Order: sequence, then structure tokens, then C-alpha cells
Amino acid sequence: MTNISKQFNNMNGIGLDDDRLVGLDRDMIEKVCNEMMVIENKVCWDDIVGLQHIKQDIQSIVAPLKNPSSKDNTLHKGILIYGAPGTGKTMIAKALVQSTDVLFHLSAYTLICCTDGVELVKALFGVARYYQSSIIVIEDIDMMFGISNSNNESALAITIKTEFSRQWDRVISSNGQDNMILIGITNKIQQMGNVARSRMKYRIYIPLPDKESCAIMIKYQLSQQQDHTLSQQDIQQITLKTNNMTGSDIFCLCREVAMSKLRNIQDISQFDLNQVGPIQLKDFLNALDIVKPCMNQNELNQYIDWNTNYGSTTL
Repeated sequence: MTNISKQFNNMNGIGLDDDRLVGLDRDMIEKVCNEMMVIENKVCWDDIVGLQHIKQDIQSIVAPLKNPSSKDNTLHKGILIYGAPGTGKTMIAKALVQSTDVLFHLSAYTLICCTDGVELVKALFGVARYYQSSIIVIEDIDMMFGISNSNNESALAITIKTEFSRQWDRVISSNGQDNMILIGITNKIQQMGNVARSRMKYRIYIPLPDKESCAIMIKYQLSQQQDHTLSQQDIQQITLKTNNMTGSDIFCLCREVAMSKLRNIQDISQFDLNQVGPIQLKDFLNALDIVKPCMNQNELNQYIDWNTNYGSTTL
């Protein structure tokens, strides 16, 4: 606890005896600070390809956090970010560290699977209140607020969820005392019923990348690998065949192209980069027969329909 105590004592002169931390488990405070608090800015907004209007929207939502003159009622305190796996939701969460003093980023599984989960939830919200101007990002928020069958849940899990809901509602209903924003992220949008929607009033859909974004991703991956002979027209031809592909799928496609070049080497033990020829259009066309989208159109339509009914952003 030495490092944590020192860190807190150096924050505006407030120590562990601060009212916002009294009664919290010291080990859980340490866990929050060491495992959930994001200190380094490893992802920037520019690292996220496309989604310009969504990035702008999110930045404008969290901007009042760093403006002391902002009224508390200008904050959307409960936000839901949803979309198919691999569309950039986690990257957006990590980039948020640029927009706040302190960012806490974790999965709901971390709380649910902790034997001291109730104390961990209290510590998470307590430390966030300590710092103020903070954002808590919870991945897999459907684990907490999703539609579930309580008959299949343990008593501990129900108790943890109850405490989490209590802490969340306290932030949402606070009148300027809790200067923080709570963001939930999920792939399982059909699990988010009216209880979840009531706690996350602003809901942002992260769609699949458009063709322009796909082209940028492919160009970037090509720049990280060996030579290629692809023209702009070739890349456009490739993007036309990436229907229903997420950003993660595009990455896998480019990786398969690179690996296919290695497979053509007869004696891989004597591998020499000079033996690998430049990447060509046919390499991508062959890879497209192997790498398929992780989502089909029916699955994607569920996100689109949910967004039409409950989303705060338009496509």
C-alpha cells in the first residue's frame, strides 16, 4: 500500500482518510489503481480510422468534465456504446484518456468473478469520486444490466450486481457532487432491456467501417509489410469485396495475405525475406476466399434495428 498512499497523499493533499475513501478496502483500492486506472495514453483518436462524426460526438459529450464552469445537467452521465465485435469500441474507450483527468477501464467480468466483488465495486466508484473529472468504462456491461435469469446466478453475483447498480444510480442522480461519466460497452445489444436503457440514456452505435475506411486500413497494413504492386484501383476492388467485414476482419485479411506468401516458400527453415515476392491483387482475392466476415447480415440487422428504435445516433 506504500505506493498507493503516496499517490493519494500527493493528489491535492488529500490522503486515504478522505471522506470519499473512508471505509473502503485498502487492497481493493490498490487493485483499482494498479489494474483499472489508465495512466498512459497509448491510443489516440487519430488511431481510430473513420467514425469521424462518432468520435466528435463522444468528445463533445465528455468535454464538460474538464470545464469546472459546466453545469452538472450538461453531462450525459450514463452512455452505452454498442456494435459488432471488432468495430473499434475498445479503441474508443482507450482514447478517452485524452478527454479526462482519470480513466478507469475494465470488464464487468472482473467485478463479477472477484470473490470480494462488492468491495471492489465500492472501491472503484470511491476512487473515481476521489479523483473527480473521471470516466469509468465497463466492457461487457450486459453482464451487469443485461436481461438475465436470476435462477442461474449465484447469490454473490446478484449481490455484486445490486451494489454496482446502487453505485451507478448514485452517480446518475448526483447533483454536481460526482463529476464523472459512466460508459458501458457491449456486443450483446439484444440483452440490453429497459432497465439498461434507463441507466444509459445516450446510446452510440459503432457501425462497420465504410469502404473509404477499409481502404485506409488495407493501405496501413501494407505499409507495415513487404513490397506490394497494388494500385489504388486494386485496393478499391478489394474493398468492394469486404461487405460485412469489421475492422478486425480487415486486419485478419491482411494477415492472411502476408502468411500466404510465407506458405509459398518451400523450405521455411531457410526463410529469407528476399524470397518473398511483392503482394499482388491475386493474393488478396485468394485470401478473401479464406477470411470470412465474423457477422452475417441477419446479425448486423439486429444492431441496426436496435439503433433505429433506441439509439441516439443516426447512420
